[in-house]
Amino acid sequence: MRFAATALLLAGGKSTRFGSNKANIMYEGQTLLDRLLKLVTSCFDEVLLSVAKETKYYTPGVKQLLDEKEGFGPIEGLRMGLINAKYDALLAIGCDMPFVSTDAFALLLEKQKGFDAAVPFDGKNFEPLLAVYGRSCLPAIDKVLSQNRRSILNVYPYININRVDYDGDGAILNKHILHNINYPGDIDYLSKQ
Repeated sequence: MRFAATALLLAGGKSTRFGSNKANIMYEGQTLLDRLLKLVTSCFDEVLLSVAKETKYYTPGVKQLLDEKEGFGPIEGLRMGLINAKYDALLAIGCDMPFVSTDAFALLLEKQKGFDAAVPFDGKNFEPLLAVYGRSCLPAIDKVLSQNRRSILNVYPYININRVDYDGDGAILNKHILHNINYPGDIDYLSKQ
């Protein structure tokens, strides 16, 4: 499966809840970042990596992007990704999501057609860091940033979203696929998989 789209890995966060750089967490003999890079480079025509100013990774063939506006987190990484992307459809993915799949990517890319974004929704919350955004989101992102707001969720009232509900364990999108690592205790979840 190959996608004529851009994948943006977000690896520029401060990992304040975790306490150290989550991109460097080891899982099955490789870092979370290396694991995701291997997956997305195998199926996306373009891969971009959003990194912090003080952090550089060895990623041959993958363009690294620095935030123009420091301190805004993933929303600024998303903005820079959309500005620099070759394709209109951009899959944004946090570097701390070890269980994502090409089937999930395909579903979200398909669901984004005709919308500004396709975002997983669990019935209560959106998962903005495994979602597909179109370049049409840029004016809303700029508006939110000009108001000094830092959450991608603040963009949603200004764009046309396809809310992609996720179901049980057998579904393409489920809690396991969307599980991310936020706290040191989340490593226990990794070790049980």
